Amino acid sequence: NGEFATALDHFERAYEHWRNPKILLNIATTLRQLDRLPEAADTYELYLADPGADPSKSEEVRRALAEIDARLGRLVIDAGVGAVVMVDGRRLERERRRTTKDLVRMLPLVEANPGRWRVRVSPGEHEVEVVREGFASRSVRVALSAGEERAVAVELDPA
Repeated sequence: NGEFATALDHFERAYEHWRNPKILLNIATTLRQLDRLPEAADTYELYLADPGADPSKSEEVRRALAEIDARLGRLVIDAGVGAVVMVDGRRLERERRRTTKDLVRMLPLVEANPGRWRVRVSPGEHEVEVVREGFASRSVRVALSAGEERAVAVELDPA
């Protein structure tokens, strides 16, 4: 595990300097080896969306992604425009940033609706917290099984 963690660190630093899809694929594969499956799946998805990705690898990557997704759950969180959404204490972001970690966090966006997020999570119980200025924050606990997708609508009351 230590070798994979070191490799991941090297790949992520390399990707910060050279945004090459080959490096992104190495990051996804290493995350999978480390059993960081939600991050691995999101990174495989980033690879597939990269216009420079090798088309000959697409089917293999899609298979890996399907295998991982069968082991994960998905939350579809409807929190409203302008809300800050956190899952298990991790704030979800919409902007692409410089590091792979931040790029992966961008993925939960559901493009057609800026107030909705789609997030891969490990099976089990998760806490979804929604905060918005001028409103009382709200937390919701959600349990998911492998392969399950659950919609969570979080409405906030004015403060």
